[in-house]
Amino acid sequence: MIKNIVSHLAVFIAVCTAIVLFNTKAYALVVLRDDEIENFLRAISLPVFHAAQLSPDSVSLVLVGDDTINAYVAGGQNIFIYSGLIEKTDNVGELVGVIAHETGHIASGHLVRGQEAMEQASYQAMLSTVLGVAVGVFAGNGEAATGLTLGGSEMARRSFLRNSRTFEASADQAAVTYLHDNHLTAAGLESFLGKLSSQEVLLTSQQDEYVMTHPISQDRIRFIEEKVERETNVQDWPPEIKEGYSRIKAKILAYQHPEQINRVYGASDTMAGNYAKAIAAYRTGDVALAKRLLDSLIEKEPSNPYFSELMGQILFENADIDGAIRFYRKAYDLRPQSGLIAMALGHALLEKNNPETNKEVIGILEKSRLIERHSPQLYRFLSIAYGRSGDNGMAQLYLAEEAMMNRDFVKAGQHAKAAQKTLPEKSSAWYRAEDLIRLVKDTKI
Repeated sequence: MIKNIVSHLAVFIAVCTAIVLFNTKAYALVVLRDDEIENFLRAISLPVFHAAQLSPDSVSLVLVGDDTINAYVAGGQNIFIYSGLIEKTDNVGELVGVIAHETGHIASGHLVRGQEAMEQASYQAMLSTVLGVAVGVFAGNGEAATGLTLGGSEMARRSFLRNSRTFEASADQAAVTYLHDNHLTAAGLESFLGKLSSQEVLLTSQQDEYVMTHPISQDRIRFIEEKVERETNVQDWPPEIKEGYSRIKAKILAYQHPEQINRVYGASDTMAGNYAKAIAAYRTGDVALAKRLLDSLIEKEPSNPYFSELMGQILFENADIDGAIRFYRKAYDLRPQSGLIAMALGHALLEKNNPETNKEVIGILEKSRLIERHSPQLYRFLSIAYGRSGDNGMAQLYLAEEAMMNRDFVKAGQHAKAAQKTLPEKSSAWYRAEDLIRLVKDTKI
């Protein structure tokens, strides 16, 4: 579940912050991690990826915590989707339309052609920070995220992100093809672009980021309109997808703007509305109300892992560790393939500090590491767990890997050398330490 966007966002948000200086102005990118949202975005994107003949595993969908309306492809096959864009959409078709358009940029090789501009904007370095280096996990008393300062200019960043009108038209054509290949309407892409088309006449400073980076012309809109008018044999999204869309949209709004929930969902008795109210109550400190609403949601959907995950988060942050473990374990049992839920359960078990469960903790956290390879906080948890088990070599190794992710090369080298002294020589862990030592040596500090 989303957890702590610069302060909060529930069940396990790993917040990645990359701070980039453009002239004297800092540009901060906050990447939100949430299993429910990521799972939903991937589910609606898979048909598009297959139609584009892209390997789904090679495409990353990255949720950015920002009210700005924007989405773009950068740093390889990474589609960045801003939370503000999701809030702006009115239905799942609009969201899928945007994803299909961005997929068109990937499949058409537009990013490759813009590689030189990207390097000039120092954007690749920023993305490496966002996706794997500068990760901070906030959980009430969590650590602040780290950041990396890079050179460049705001003009260079926007120059890189601003696609040509030719690229945009090409991506539109590809998007419509991908949607029609799956018997899906392109009406969502048409309506979304229509909302933003009026901004073309505004000053650049008054335009949404999406308009600045994706020039919207009447020719583009007319092309899509004509394709929609000729559509045949298109199918509607199934009810469970529509409901999933309602829930992730409600979830994002409740975490980012809990003060708006009563106005938006006050009279609603839907699952999405009550989910939003529970999150908003938690975010504003009304724990009793949040728990009552969640109890009702769990009673109606006992097999929903995300309701149990949120309850675990609330209990954890209110020092009920036993209760948190109970609900996290239920969420984990329901969705064992989630690295984020596994990390949350492992963290709660660590806080309990029961020697009898330490072996289990290591197993859960190691399973999480196979999925969540870029979280420094996870490596810190593993270091603690191995330290408690008396395995100092592994504890030092994970401290070294955590330091490396945080770009603290001095500490990374120190811990890697300490790990090698006690790890079995030529074991896989010993070679991991050896690789770190060489990497630190080759890195300019």
